[in-house]
Amino acid sequence: MQHPWLVLELGFRPVTDTQAALASPYGFDVVATVPSARWLREQLHRLDPTLLTDLLAHTVQALQQEIPGLGEVVAYDFKHIYAWVRENNPQVYVKAVFDVTHIPTGDPDCRLGVKKSTNQVQPDGSITEKKESLFGYGTSVKAATDPVYGDVVLANYTLPFNEADVTYYRPLYHAVYNQLTSCERINSQAQALGIELPKVRNGRSVANLNTLIYLIMNVRALQKAKSINTRLLQMN
Repeated sequence: MQHPWLVLELGFRPVTDTQAALASPYGFDVVATVPSARWLREQLHRLDPTLLTDLLAHTVQALQQEIPGLGEVVAYDFKHIYAWVRENNPQVYVKAVFDVTHIPTGDPDCRLGVKKSTNQVQPDGSITEKKESLFGYGTSVKAATDPVYGDVVLANYTLPFNEADVTYYRPLYHAVYNQLTSCERINSQAQALGIELPKVRNGRSVANLNTLIYLIMNVRALQKAKSINTRLLQMN
């Protein structure tokens, strides 16, 4: 794994921690190494997206070495992301908030899209469609699961929220089966890590943050897989 490389690419200069080195091969003092959340947001804006996507691909390759058959069966799902703009604040009146041509000044890359659409039956029997919209992005994820090792992210793709679902699907498609529960668990983990309400602005920052979140999840999955395989070897 290339953890030190990622830290350097994000612009951080690692500060060693003698005690941490006893439990970690890298021994970083996290508090001293990472200056602030604002600094990280700035790096996400400048960072070449291919660096993170390549690193994510390396985690998939490492996981495939640990988990036999990983990726033979996959699932695909989509998640909405709220842009960090005033237009998404329901307490703020914004003219043309439902205008698809409106571009928020806070984040010119985000777009208006429909989060949820439902049909409501009126007293006269007619049906009225109710739409819940937001300015933001959508991220799609391709995932695989294993009954022993758990869930793994294979790839992700982020676009403005006005794009149709099929647009996200094509770049990730290889084979999709009935394993959507794995994607639901992946999305739940990603939401816990802040993917739905990112405090970054512009498309590159959002896409980089999404990939970084999935990268963290894969690193955790890889650590779990290595631990399981070590125990299995000890039992033989």
